[in-house]
Amino acid sequence: IAADVPALLRQWESSSERFELVIADPPSFAPSATARDKALRAYEQLHRACLRLLAPGGLLLAASCSSHVDRAAFEEALARAAQACGVVVQVVERWGAPPDHPCLLAFPEGDYLKATLVRVAS
Repeated sequence: IAADVPALLRQWESSSERFELVIADPPSFAPSATARDKALRAYEQLHRACLRLLAPGGLLLAASCSSHVDRAAFEEALARAAQACGVVVQVVERWGAPPDHPCLLAFPEGDYLKATLVRVAS
C-alpha cells in the first residue's frame, strides 16, 4: 500500500472493519537525541491509531529502529496509547536485535532494534 499512513489509518478507523493483526514498523522517528520527545509523541499517536483498528483479542506488533528511544520509553508510549484508547493490552512477546547483530554495553544506542507484540484483552 502506497499511501499517507495517518490519513489511511483515519480512513480505516471510520469504516467498521477491524483487524486481527496490525504491524506498525515506521522508519526511525528520532534521528537525534533532540528528537526523542517528538518521536515518543509520534509513536504514541501511531499506536493509538493502530489500537483503534484492532478487533477484541487482536494483535499489534509495534516496532522501532530509533536509537535514541530505549525499550522502556517505547513501551511507555505504547501503554499510554492503550490507556488513551481505553483498552488493556497484554505483552505476548518482545524482540530485539538478532544474535548476529551484537550490542556493546558501552554503546547502549546500538541496542536500537526493538519490537513488542501485544494483544488487546477481550
